[in-house]
Amino acid sequence: VAEKLSDFRTEQRFDVITLIGVLEYAGLYTAAENPAEIMLANVASMLKPNGVVILAIENQLGLKYFAGAPEDHIGLPMYGLEDRYEKTQPRTYGRKTLSDLLAKAGLPVTSFLAPFPDYKLPISILSENSSEYKDFDGSAFAWQSARRDPQLPSLLGFAPERVWPGVFQNGLGLELANSFLVVASSQPTLLPDRSVLAWHYSAGRVPQYCREAIFAATDADSISVTYRMLYPEYSDDQANSTWVRFECPETVRYTSGRLLAEVFIQAVSRDGWSIDDVGSFVRQYVESVETLLQAEGHVKTISSATDTLPGKYWDVIAQNIILCDNELPMMIDDEWTLNTDVEFGHCVLRSLLLLMATVTRFGVPANGRSYTRKGFIEGVFTTSGLAVSEADITRYIELEASIQAQITGRSRSEFLDWSPDDLLTTQNMQTMVAEVDQIQLAANERLKSIEALQAEIDQIQLVANERLDDIAILQAEVIQIQSIAKDHREEIKALRESISWKATAPLRKLTTVLRSMLTPRGSSD
Repeated sequence: VAEKLSDFRTEQRFDVITLIGVLEYAGLYTAAENPAEIMLANVASMLKPNGVVILAIENQLGLKYFAGAPEDHIGLPMYGLEDRYEKTQPRTYGRKTLSDLLAKAGLPVTSFLAPFPDYKLPISILSENSSEYKDFDGSAFAWQSARRDPQLPSLLGFAPERVWPGVFQNGLGLELANSFLVVASSQPTLLPDRSVLAWHYSAGRVPQYCREAIFAATDADSISVTYRMLYPEYSDDQANSTWVRFECPETVRYTSGRLLAEVFIQAVSRDGWSIDDVGSFVRQYVESVETLLQAEGHVKTISSATDTLPGKYWDVIAQNIILCDNELPMMIDDEWTLNTDVEFGHCVLRSLLLLMATVTRFGVPANGRSYTRKGFIEGVFTTSGLAVSEADITRYIELEASIQAQITGRSRSEFLDWSPDDLLTTQNMQTMVAEVDQIQLAANERLKSIEALQAEIDQIQLVANERLDDIAILQAEVIQIQSIAKDHREEIKALRESISWKATAPLRKLTTVLRSMLTPRGSSD
């Protein structure tokens, strides 16, 4: 039935009603003051006595929105955080507000879960009681999935992968989750098993490799990981394992500690890092693998990228190594085995590519250089003492592409193009703001210089105008003098051309002669 919920009428009562990305639109279909509460109450009235509502919605106070991700429905950063929603717009809610809405609607019993990176394409789901177990690291599910959110913008105010661990350490993992998955009821029945701490899904694969991992507390001090194939009917298809074999244990013990991958994240996400820092990380990775080999009875020292290891070590990447309290490495999640031995350089390249895919922003290197992905990887291999040739890297990429094509069912060509010439992202909103501030400062200095120069030009113009005024006066005086002189010349000319002037010419001549005769010699008169 396609209908507005407010207009829908039925006598049927339901075991489960889902509101997946629905509640945020409640205000678009009613003019009531409290549309979300009315929608939830309407839904609650359609439940059987033991029925539940499953609700999924973005968290108004999700961490990614503080980092600068735009509000999902309006498309503007900070819109939801600043609560700028208008009455007829979609809107989201924080955990407490949402919990209060459910209680007012007659659904007071709730179980809040946190999907990561969010509810639309979740990879992991944490339960609200997962934080009660100090040895369980819920933050690992959050920070490892941050970059896998397709709605995440390329520039953020901070690196979520660095922030999530601190958020969880302070008990705010659920409060700041990007989305909520809520199971609500009128009474405490049919809620998720409180012993389950998390669910993790490996689903971007062909059916025979898709699985669910359930993390559950077996007692106060022990946590187990139980695996379940999502498509058991396809299990026979695993016979066609050209490159790797897949193994899915039923239950293993959860290993607490710090992922080796975090050493890489902390090294490259700070400003002032160097290739040597990453080389040091690779050397720690080498030591960890050597320790794991020795624990299995293999006496082996890794000295070059072309050293070969048993095929199971293809999957012993930094993301699958836990450093326990004593820094002793432990292998986890080793589900894949290469059908041949694997060169250690291939393991390093595979680790680096997967680690780079979890970093939202690299720090600015100490040397100020911009690294391409290829330049970064080549530099890391060199400084770690495991130098490789370009042909080696090409070989590893081609083999990895074939393996990933088998696992995912996607085209091999998709994995051959690993964007070697793309630059590492070293900018975030903070660095961009700093650059803009620097540009603005320089522009202000230029503006001051221009203003000073304009003042000088105005002064010169003023002096010039005064000079022009003087020149204009002089020109007027000259013109006046020229006019008088012209009048005098014309008077003289008229006088000389007159009859009287011509008639007295002999007398003037005689006067000149007599004056010369009467003037004594040597006299100045």
